[in-house]
Formats: sequence, structure tokens, C-alpha cells
Amino acid sequence: MDSVAVYHGKISRETGEKLLLATGLDGSYLLRDSESVPGVYCLCVL
Repeated sequence: MDSVAVYHGKISRETGEKLLLATGLDGSYLLRDSESVPGVYCLCVL
């Protein structure tokens, strides 16, 4: 998964939101590890 450009690993939801807001582009997205469920990914979309 590390080779996928949109994957950011173990970051918090808040950090993910900040990264997306910094782009300022509707439709931007990233994948991150779930904070509550091990082995699960979260898709965050702006």
C-alpha cells in the first residue's frame, strides 16, 4: 500500500482533513489507516 500516492499511513482524521483542506480542490481524497479498527483503511474526501 505504501506505493500508492494517495496513501498516508497512520495519520489522524484531523491531520487528513488538514491535508485535504490545504489542497483546496473539491474531489481531493486520501487513504489512511483507521484509528479504531486495525487493518482497515479510511477514505477521506474533500
